[in-house]
Amino acid sequence: ELTDEIIIYSANDVKYLGDIMQSQLTECKNKECLVGAKLECDFVPVISYLEWCGIRLDVNKWKVKMAKDLKGLEEAREALNNFVINHPNLQEFTYINNQGDLFSGYNTELHVNEQVNINSTQQLVTLLTMMGVKCRALDKKTHEEKDSFGKSVIALNKDKFKIVKDFEEYKDLSKQLNSFGPNFLNNINVKSNRIHASWHQLGTRTGRLSSSGPNM
Repeated sequence: ELTDEIIIYSANDVKYLGDIMQSQLTECKNKECLVGAKLECDFVPVISYLEWCGIRLDVNKWKVKMAKDLKGLEEAREALNNFVINHPNLQEFTYINNQGDLFSGYNTELHVNEQVNINSTQQLVTLLTMMGVKCRALDKKTHEEKDSFGKSVIALNKDKFKIVKDFEEYKDLSKQLNSFGPNFLNNINVKSNRIHASWHQLGTRTGRLSSSGPNM
C-alpha cells in the first residue's frame, strides 16, 4: 500500500531533478550544445512511442524476401564453385567422384572439395592469394599487416578481380540471412504481433540511435 516510506522515497526520487536540469543547462550553454540537447529531449517521446507500440513486420513479405535472398545465395555459391573448378591454379581444391553409387551411378564432373568452406576467412584468403589477390590489411590494434578479407581488401580488388566482387555478394547475402533470416521472425511479440526492441537514443560513440533485442 501507499506508506509514508514509499511517499518519502518517491519524493526523494524527483527532489533534485530541477537542480540537475539547471546544472545541465549551464553545462550545455558552456559547451554550446543547447540546441542538440533540446533536440534529444524532444526526441524522447518518439523513442518511447516506438518502443512501447513496436514495429509491424509483414511476415508474408518477409518470407518472400528470405526466399529471394536464399536463391541469390545459392546462385552466388554455385558461381563461386564454378570459378574454382574452372581456374587452372585451383585444381587441388577439386575432385572427381570416381566411386559413384548404386543409385546415381558415376559423375565424372569436377566438384569442389567438401573440405573447402567459403565461409572460412582463412580458406578464402588462401584461394584468393593463389589467384593473385593481395588479402592483407593493417590490424587496427597492432598496426601490423594480417590476412584479411575486410572492406579495405574488397574495395581495392573488386574492380580488378570479378571473383572478389562475387565473394562480396555472397558474404552480404550470407550476413542478411544470418541476421535477418527465419529466426528474426521470433522477435514478433505473440500478443501485439509487433517487434518491441529496446532503443538507445545515444547508443553509439557518434551519437547515433541504436537498438537491441533485436538489433533493428
